[in-house]
Amino acid sequence: MHTAANTIIDLVSSHAQNIPDHTALVSGNIKYSYARLASVTDSLARELKLRGIKKGQIVCVMLERSAEMILSLLAIIKCGAAYLPVEPSYPKERISYLLSDSRAAGIISRSGLLGGIKVLPKVILCLDSSTDSEKPLAAKNDTLTSADLNKLSP
Repeated sequence: MHTAANTIIDLVSSHAQNIPDHTALVSGNIKYSYARLASVTDSLARELKLRGIKKGQIVCVMLERSAEMILSLLAIIKCGAAYLPVEPSYPKERISYLLSDSRAAGIISRSGLLGGIKVLPKVILCLDSSTDSEKPLAAKNDTLTSADLNKLSP
């Protein structure tokens, strides 16, 4: 069923089609089926693309460990970008340095976590703000390949 070429996105998509109602992700009292996981990550990836995130760019994820963090990571992969996880409890100077040094094109966070950060990317997506992106991603083949990973190194 699985081959070495399968990505996590391929597996989630396959499970969303074959076993859509099975539980894919549990965080506290929140459960996501494979169908819901695919839908939410499609919407988030679409929003990132609409805001200008392109294949090969780096998107910072500054969230507490949660279902939203996992959804964000999957959405970033879906739109072909790479993620940079940053612990929200890091000192603001360190976060600013990581954002600057990585040349992050975007950040996914919560509005309350962004205060005091001196260097912010062009694209800022706060999960506590509402979006109107409910349509699935149009392009499915934007995920990073191993050849793309070499291009991310400075």
